[in-house]
Amino acid sequence: MQLIERRKFKRYHSRVPLSMRVLDAFGRIKAFSMQTKDVSREGPGIELYEVQQDILSLIPFIVLKKKAIELDIKLPPTGEMIRGTGKITWYDTGSTETPYPHLRLGIFLEQMKPEDRKKWEDFVGNVAREEDGKSPKTESP
Repeated sequence: MQLIERRKFKRYHSRVPLSMRVLDAFGRIKAFSMQTKDVSREGPGIELYEVQQDILSLIPFIVLKKKAIELDIKLPPTGEMIRGTGKITWYDTGSTETPYPHLRLGIFLEQMKPEDRKKWEDFVGNVAREEDGKSPKTESP
């Protein structure tokens, strides 16, 4: 059986540091630091190895309750911080070749200040041009 591709935007490999905050089932703020695996105009994809049990148990709750998550994203190469609110659109847990828990998830960035959205889209555009073999500095409009 062949899987149907549902993405609107292509994903590009890029490691970007971010922190994620969410309210747990008891109303406590939980914060996690991580890096993206890839990025698209719609949001980041994350893949974690050696995942802590507290985030593994929290992800199904976040998805089931459609909880919003807050993200602080540190854009390379300048380290400029942008902020957005999003939702986890898909996730997968399990083990890989290592004995450690594994977590992959996709985040849809729903809300951002217009200036942060522009910075995110510019960043993803630069990553796309680099990955496609075109230097962002030499590309004509």
